Amino acid sequence: MTFRVYSICVCIVICIGVQNSADALPFKWPKELQNLKFSWENCGPSTDPIKIVSLAVGPDPIRLPGSVTISTSVNITKPLPADIEAHVDMEKKVTGFYIRVPCEHNVGSCSYSICTNSTARYPRLFKDYSASKSCPSVPPATYSVSNLVMNVTKSIPSIAEGNFRITINVNSNHGGHLACLHLGVNLKN
Repeated sequence: MTFRVYSICVCIVICIGVQNSADALPFKWPKELQNLKFSWENCGPSTDPIKIVSLAVGPDPIRLPGSVTISTSVNITKPLPADIEAHVDMEKKVTGFYIRVPCEHNVGSCSYSICTNSTARYPRLFKDYSASKSCPSVPPATYSVSNLVMNVTKSIPSIAEGNFRITINVNSNHGGHLACLHLGVNLKN
């Protein structure tokens, strides 16, 4: 996978505001997420302060290089701290089975400090905060992004093509578990 594919995943995480923890909740993938077209589902407890209301990513399958369009609406029910981290568990379908994708070159089943990574990678989104390399506190509200287009100019290696299941758990040292999201993604060259 190229760094640009990682960027798409990070952009989805930023737009959604999700993260994972070391004490992630046990889960069983719902049946509808096992035959992968793009799909999503909140997977955290009802007490999580971040809930995805809607999420659309297209085209399906995602073709790289190409344009990827993201629309989402996220409901945040309490102020979020600035130390948000995402723990991503990525699996690829290989001959009918899902195999965990290890963290290689900051892509795969990795942990990310959302603000540290994102202020450097997406300076326009964090222009008021890039000097401090930390995120602003996010107040409770419903946040929406419509038709955000990302143009990906690099192709992916053939090994990165296929069906992926991704679980993202969002946590904070100060806020505890914030959100969990299951994604089903199909990538093509």
